[in-house]
Amino acid sequence: MKKNTETAPKAYLTETEVSARYGLGIRFLRLARMRGNGPRWAKYSGALGKSGGRVIYKSSDIEIWIASRPQGGEAIDRPEAVWPQKETR
Repeated sequence: MKKNTETAPKAYLTETEVSARYGLGIRFLRLARMRGNGPRWAKYSGALGKSGGRVIYKSSDIEIWIASRPQGGEAIDRPEAVWPQKETR
């Protein structure tokens, strides 16, 4: 009987793993946590209210958050409507 050598995706990821898997910068993740506009996260193994511990992300929460972000854009017929031309004198 063959053993399955494929590993299942991890349910919880550290910020370093999130950065590597999804291409999000660690600094971005930290700022998004501070601002409250990033993916859901949790902190464990630190004393409550004290520094230390590790921040983790649930991989499904990361994927939901990425899917909810605006993507692409519409073509602009009149670029001057968005970026006015400099007036010449």
